[in-house]
Amino acid sequence: MSSRLKHYARRPHQYLERDYDFGQAIEIRGTKNDETLIRLGFIALIPKDTVLSECGACGGWFIKYEWLAMHFKDRHGERFLSTFDEQVRDDQHDAFLDELAPIHFDKTKASREATT
Repeated sequence: MSSRLKHYARRPHQYLERDYDFGQAIEIRGTKNDETLIRLGFIALIPKDTVLSECGACGGWFIKYEWLAMHFKDRHGERFLSTFDEQVRDDQHDAFLDELAPIHFDKTKASREATT
């Protein structure tokens, strides 16, 4: 594990052309969008004293074992779902993320300009 991993993905997204899943550690590289991703809640600091878990299939690091297991099942597990079942699973996953790691819409540039 790299000591440069100080942030994690609060929401699945792509960063520097690489996909990151919920709870996955990210090495931010000082891009122009880093501040926005942090402010809106897509990326957050890894809590102090967190023990990261490594994915045996892809080598990604996760801040909680449960989130590593969710990543492994989604990315590396066998899939035999119908299109409808995949949509239901994706909708449930989105609802889970909205509850656990909501986007900070109150911190957008537009919302900040509206309060001034």
